[in-house]
Amino acid sequence: MNCPHCAYFGTRVLPDVVTKLIKTGKIYYVFKDFPLNEDAVMAAQVARTLPAHEYFPFISELFRTQDQWAFDPNLKTKQDYANALFRFAALAGMDRKSFDAALADKKLEAFILNELKIGEKQYHVNATPTFIINGRKREGAVDFKQFSRWIDEA
Repeated sequence: MNCPHCAYFGTRVLPDVVTKLIKTGKIYYVFKDFPLNEDAVMAAQVARTLPAHEYFPFISELFRTQDQWAFDPNLKTKQDYANALFRFAALAGMDRKSFDAALADKKLEAFILNELKIGEKQYHVNATPTFIINGRKREGAVDFKQFSRWIDEA
């Protein structure tokens, strides 16, 4: 959620992937969390607690606004990051009680961190973004043309 390369893909490439590849039935897209630090874990927990129809709009907004919640030099503590993240969760309709419960949910946190472990073990993911296309690992903040080439090759 706080990877600039993932943000590039999520804001500049994914919209075309959705309209030209997913909605046309050419591909099936599964987003897996791969949080590399604590604030990314928190963001994933909040996103996964929102209603399903809010999930992708929320993570798209987090990608678009990383400088306001992930890279703001004024944010120093875990609580600072949480407060910054809450501003976006509130825009998605989440109240503070639900937000705090999402961050306190140890089972959800374990699920997210387990996804990371599976990605590392099963697919040898060590960078983000990483795409697994028919079992083949591809990495990088690629443009739509390159991503589309990968799909065509698969």
